[in-house]
Formats: sequence, C-alpha cells, structure tokens
Amino acid sequence: MKYTKEVIINKDIQTVFDQLTNPEFMVEWQESLDSYEKNSEGKWVYNDSHSGKPMKIIEDIIEKKSPNIFKVKYTTNGVINLMDNELFEIDDNTTRWASYNEFQFTNLMMKIIGFLFRNSFKNQTKKDMNAFKSAIESKING
Repeated sequence: MKYTKEVIINKDIQTVFDQLTNPEFMVEWQESLDSYEKNSEGKWVYNDSHSGKPMKIIEDIIEKKSPNIFKVKYTTNGVINLMDNELFEIDDNTTRWASYNEFQFTNLMMKIIGFLFRNSFKNQTKKDMNAFKSAIESKING
C-alpha cells in the first residue's frame, strides 16, 4: 500500500527538519509513544501502545540530509513502513512537509488488516502529521 500525505507548517524548514529528526521531540506529538531507546545496533526502538496493544517499533534511518530529506524504515511485527519525508521551503517561516509512505505487510494477518483497514493507516498518518504541526508551532521557538 502506497500513499502520500502533506501538511503546511508555520515554521522555517531547518526547525522543522531538526524536530522531525529528533526522537526526544516525538513524545510531544506521538500520543501512543510510551518510551524510546537506542539498541545495541544504534537503531532507535520505540515502545508504542497504539490501539492499546504494546509493540516495539524499530527505526532504521535510510537517508538524512539537512534540511529537507529524512527517509526511514519502521519495522514491527508483520509490518514494514518505508517513509520518505521531504521538506519544501515555501518562505522563511513556512514549510511544506510531504510524506510518501509504503506499507509492506509480512504476515497473513497483517495483509488482511492492511486490506480491510487501509484508510485507517492513511488517516493515522495525517493525524500524526497534524499533531507534529501543532506541537512544533506551539512549543518550539524559532
């Protein structure tokens, strides 16, 4: 499943990039994030309780190029999410964030869930992007 979501953020592109790539800022906008830590391989591991079920999500950074490219792979039980984030400077204080997502479902149960609830994945991405927008616009100076 592939889709794109976008949001306009009233902050400069460097501030948006710095916070989008900052795991410590995730607690400000990811409501289901319980904790995070680096594992022995240097990858971020997020402990999340989305839908009330605890899960570990491993983040692999594929490409990080300031101030406009952040490509990551998130892996959890039965799901791989390839997320290609691009930031575009509209003006000195406005940034467009485009998030290109590809979900790969690696077991039968998640393939069924992905098919039946594909709009839920898209809606959750948009909800998360709007939560990031609200958090950065209200909590970060700059």
